[in-house]
Amino acid sequence: MAQRIRVPGLVDLVLVADPSEIRALNEEPRLDRRFLPRGPLVNRLIAGRIRRWFQIKGQPLPSLAPRGDPVRAERQRELAIALDPADGRALWSEQQLDKLASFVRGVGTRDGAAITVQEIVGRLFDPLYAANPESWRAATLIDRFREGFSLVQIIWLITGRLRRARALLVERASQNRWAMHGTAIGCMESCRRWSECGNFGRSRTRHRLATTPCSAVVSPRPRRSQEPSRRVSRRLSSPEKCRLARSSC
Repeated sequence: MAQRIRVPGLVDLVLVADPSEIRALNEEPRLDRRFLPRGPLVNRLIAGRIRRWFQIKGQPLPSLAPRGDPVRAERQRELAIALDPADGRALWSEQQLDKLASFVRGVGTRDGAAITVQEIVGRLFDPLYAANPESWRAATLIDRFREGFSLVQIIWLITGRLRRARALLVERASQNRWAMHGTAIGCMESCRRWSECGNFGRSRTRHRLATTPCSAVVSPRPRRSQEPSRRVSRRLSSPEKCRLARSSC
């Protein structure tokens, strides 16, 4: 349920976490997303932070562009066409998908899967986009920074850590606002869902080991050979709760 924080002259905010309320507010025409420096002190500080850190060359990242922005609307239309899987275009490589499937089965680390997701998203905009631990750490820092105010964020500002993280992500995105948004913010939810998939896969693995007789673990019965397509299908199969993550990339 939405929570309002209001102290005249100091702050006037509404905190929303429920998805349905967020969607309703997103459709509210009075929320124009212009982030003008007006209102109570804290509101002006938040608007100034958004304008400073979430822009490239003076233009806001797509999700923060003003309502009705024609460039944003046209770019959304172009991306919807370009990323439509119905045209047969491969949105990821077999190697990338194999890494994610392995993670769901309990092999690999969360950071390794997250870097793969970041690279998949980045290469939708730039075929040469390269993700690595450094770019993923930068993305997680930006994600934490946009959540609100805290003492550690002040330290990031003073030490220049936030500036360096943002500069790295902008450079990797080749100054592309959409690529920057996708690899620094948009991919975070997909990564969280893949993490849930990995947790589910590991719990199932532990359950199988706990309920399998020792003789079966020591001397497993060999599986019968399968057609390559059947093997790939079985290997990439994921729990129902995790399939949304695969499609959201």
